[in-house]
Amino acid sequence: MYLNVIAFDLDGTIAQDDRVNPQTWVKLAEAKAKGFKLMLVTGRCFDDLKTIGPFEEYCKAIVAENGALVYFPDNETLVMPFGQLAKEVKDQLLASNIPLEIGKAIMATRVPHDKTVLKVLGRTNFAAIAEYNKGAIMVLPHGATKGSGLLFALNELGLSAHNMISIGDAENDRSMFEQAELAVAVQNATEDIKKMSDIILSAPNGTGVNGFLTQLMNHEIPIYNPRAKQRIQIGHRQGQEELFMNPLRLLNGNLCISGDSRSGKSWIAGLIIEKLLEQEYQICVIDPEGDYYGINAFPHAIVMGRNDPKLPAVTDLLTLFEYSSTSIVLDMSSKPLSFQIEYVEELLHGLFSLKESRGKPQLIIMDEAHYFCGPQNGTIKDLIVKHMHHGGIALITFNPNLMDAKVLEQVDHWLLTKLQGDLQYDAISPYLPALKEKGMREKLANLPMGKTYLYCKHSDETLHHQSEIVDFTHTRRIVRHIRHLNKYLRAPVQQSKQFYFHVPEGYDGVNSAANLWEFSRKLREVPLETIHYHIERQDFRRWVADVLHDHELANRIQKITRRHLEGEDLRDELAATVDL
Repeated sequence: MYLNVIAFDLDGTIAQDDRVNPQTWVKLAEAKAKGFKLMLVTGRCFDDLKTIGPFEEYCKAIVAENGALVYFPDNETLVMPFGQLAKEVKDQLLASNIPLEIGKAIMATRVPHDKTVLKVLGRTNFAAIAEYNKGAIMVLPHGATKGSGLLFALNELGLSAHNMISIGDAENDRSMFEQAELAVAVQNATEDIKKMSDIILSAPNGTGVNGFLTQLMNHEIPIYNPRAKQRIQIGHRQGQEELFMNPLRLLNGNLCISGDSRSGKSWIAGLIIEKLLEQEYQICVIDPEGDYYGINAFPHAIVMGRNDPKLPAVTDLLTLFEYSSTSIVLDMSSKPLSFQIEYVEELLHGLFSLKESRGKPQLIIMDEAHYFCGPQNGTIKDLIVKHMHHGGIALITFNPNLMDAKVLEQVDHWLLTKLQGDLQYDAISPYLPALKEKGMREKLANLPMGKTYLYCKHSDETLHHQSEIVDFTHTRRIVRHIRHLNKYLRAPVQQSKQFYFHVPEGYDGVNSAANLWEFSRKLREVPLETIHYHIERQDFRRWVADVLHDHELANRIQKITRRHLEGEDLRDELAATVDL
C-alpha cells in the first residue's frame, strides 16, 4: 500500500480527556512495525506531551504547537520552522493579565479572552496570527499551521503528502486535511471537518482510529466518495458523462494498457501520466523506445538518457526520487535491449526498496512491458511479480501473450485499445471474465481509435461499473501527440537537406523528398530494396531527427527497425507511422 504515512491529531482523535486508550498504543505499535510512518500533529504545547504518553517511541515526527514546532525523535532535533513569536506580541500578552498557556513557539488562551488577544495583535500590526480551535485561541508565528508544520516534517524526512493519511476532528485540522491524500474524520468530529473529509469513521476518538488502523494493516480502505481534487478525469462514458478515476485506487493497484500497435496505447498512457503530474504525483517512466519525450514539458518532470552516451547511474536516479518531487522519464531508446534489461533490473531493485521505505515514486510505468515480464526474464520478472502485491505499477504492451501469467493475474485495472490478435486476446481473457461474453472478441477487434475498453477487478466509488467502453476523443492532452500540425509537413527544406532515395538504375520517378508529405508519398512508391537499404543504414530515422527535428517520429521509425519486418509489411508500417 502506497499510503504509508499516518498523521493524527491528539485531543478528540486518539485521546479523550488527556488519556490515550491502551488499545490505541497497541495499534500504533503494530502500525509502526508494519512500516507505517506515524506523525503526531497537535495544538498542544510540546512540553505537555510527555505527561500523556511516550509519543517519541512511536512517531517519526511530532508536530506540536499547531505546526510551529517540529520534533524529530530519531536524532532528537527540535525545530521551529516559522521562528518564535515577535517579542512585542509576547510582552503585551504577558502584560494583559489574561490566563495564558505558554509554549516554546506559541501562546494560547480561551474565549472570551480572545478579544484581548485580537486587540494586542492589532496594536502590533498583526506581527502574529491567531487560530481558533474548540474555544481556544492560539497565537502563532506567521505561516504556522498544522498543515505547514506537517509539510516541513515530510520534506525533512524525504516523504510525500501523496502518501499521507490525516486523521482529525476539529477546526485546526483543516490545513492537515488539505494536504492529505486521504482525509479521515472520527465520528465525533465537527460538521465542517466531516464535510471536507474523505472518510467518516463509524466510532469516535481512539475507538474509531483503532478500527481504521486495523483495516489499513489488512490493506483495506473503505469505499468512499473522494474529494473533487482527488479525482482525475480520463474520458467520457458512452452517454458523454465524464468518467473519473480515483488516483488512490489506481496507485494502490496495478494497471495494464494493452492493444495493437498504433491503436492509441501510448496516447492513453501519456494522458494518465499528465493527469497525475498535474496533481504533482511522482512518477518513474521506463521508456525503452523513446515514446514519452514530450513529458519534459511539465515542471518537475525531466527526460534522462535519450541520446546520452550513458544512462544515468541508478544511485543518482534514486537520490533524485528520494530527495525531490521530480518525475523522471528514463529514455533508453539508444541502448540495445540486452543492456536495457540488465539496467532495469538494477533500477527496479532500488525503486522497490525506495517505495517500501518512502512510498516514492508513487507510480512506476513500464512501456513495452513484454521485454521485461516474460517467463524467460527470470530475476527481473520475479522482482516485478513480488512487488505487484504492493501496487503502484503500470504496464504497457502490445504483446501480452509474451508476458508471464503471474504478472497478468496481478493486474487490477485494464485499459484495452483495439485488439485484433487471437494470441493477445487469449492471453488476457482468463483475467477479464467479461471477455468470455459473446461478441467481445469482435467488439475489441473493431474498437475505433480514441475508444478503449476499461475493466476493473473491483468497482469503486468513481467507476461504479466493472467494465465499460470509454471515449477519449474529447479529452485533451497538454503534450502534443499528433504531428500533422507541425510546420514542416508541406514546407520544403533546402535542396541540400532533402531526402534522396537510393533507387536502382533505370528507376522512373523523382528520387527525392523535400518535406514530410513528399517523404510519405515516396515511401509508397519506391522499390522495396530501397526501403531495406535505408532502414539498415538508419537513414530515415536520422533525416527525420536531424533535418525535420521530429524526435518523436524518429523514435517511432527506430521502433519499426527493431521489429524485423520484411517486404510490404515493412513498407506499410513505415508509411502508416509517418502518416500518423
